[in-house]
Parts: sequence; structure tokens; C-alpha cells
Amino acid sequence: DAPDEVIWEQMGKAVQESKTKGISFEREGNTFALVIKDATMKDAGEYVCIARDKWGSNKQAFRLTMKKGGVRKLAKPEWFLTPESITVTKGTAAKFYAEVDSAPAPTIDWTHNKKTLQGGGLYTIEHKGRVYKLEIGKVTEREAGDYKVIAHNSMGDITSDFNLTLK
Repeated sequence: DAPDEVIWEQMGKAVQESKTKGISFEREGNTFALVIKDATMKDAGEYVCIARDKWGSNKQAFRLTMKKGGVRKLAKPEWFLTPESITVTKGTAAKFYAEVDSAPAPTIDWTHNKKTLQGGGLYTIEHKGRVYKLEIGKVTEREAGDYKVIAHNSMGDITSDFNLTLK
């Protein structure tokens, strides 16, 4: 059975239908949808759908994120995850992860003892979406030390320090 009432909330506040803002509620059978036409960064965030009937209520939370192609304001890089310092056994691999978002997309530099690292050989540098990875193959004493990841775009830059030690 369909619920008697469906309420949409964003960040704890009720979402109102608005033709001027392009916000509408749609229903097809027992499927309910919140439609945001021409969504912007202001629309991104946590949402909750609350369905109520005579038996009680049920909540479903979800997050709206903006992807490339959406309208985004320029923003300096912001960390969502920074690399953690680790200790590894000599001869094993070390992996470091960073998650960063910005508009425009950031350029990421990984440094070791103040020297910028290049992918290939001992170092593998990859990214998927906004997650960036530095993998160091077989670690020796030479690879131990201080590292830095730097995210920069036209709006600014941020840095996170971490280190690699051997057991």
C-alpha cells in the first residue's frame, strides 16, 4: 500500500515544491520522487524521504552530490580524506590515499623529501574520481621519510603531510 503522506527534508528542513526553483514531487504508483531541475551546489547534501501511514513512518536517507557537467561555483580544494603515516616492512609495498574535491578539478602533486614524484618505476600514481593514490613498490630505506600531497587549482591549494617508516 502507498503511504498516506510523503515528506522530503534537506539538512533537517522540509523541502517545498517550487516552480520558480524547479523543485517538484512526482509519484508513479508506489514510487515517489523528489525532482530538482537544474540542480546547483546549494542543492547538494543530505536528504531524507519520510513516508507515513496509519502504521507509523519509515525514513530513507540519501546524499545528492554534484558531478561534472553540473553547475558548480569555483572552489579551492577541500580534503575529504588525507593520507595516514604508516610503518611497513622493508621490501613490501606502501599505499597512501587522499580524497579531495574542488572546482575546477585539482592537480595533485606527491612529494618525498621535497622532491616531486613521477609515476612509473617504483611509484604508481593513480586517481579515480576524487580519490588519489600513491603506491610505492618494494620499500627500502631510501623511500622512508617525509611525504606531502598537494592539491591545487586556480582558487588555491592545500597540503597534507605524512611519513613512511620502516620496521
